[in-house]
Amino acid sequence: MEKKEFHRANLPHFQQPGQAYFVTWNLQDAIPAKALKDYTEKLKLLRNNIDYSLKENQPKEKIDALRFDYNILRKKMMKA
Repeated sequence: MEKKEFHRANLPHFQQPGQAYFVTWNLQDAIPAKALKDYTEKLKLLRNNIDYSLKENQPKEKIDALRFDYNILRKKMMKA
């Protein structure tokens, strides 16, 4: 079996035969419902702003800043 490489969330992932893998997951109630709702709404707002900026041909710097904010919030949400 050969090594397989794929990308998700800008990080490379490798599958190698005979190697151990670590799996991480969140339990359903690990994040309070209100916090999850707030994060979800903020992520949707940022995603809509990114889509609108792309549609309106906004400057690349603005789109990059929105994407950066989106990724920071998403990472913060995943660590909660």
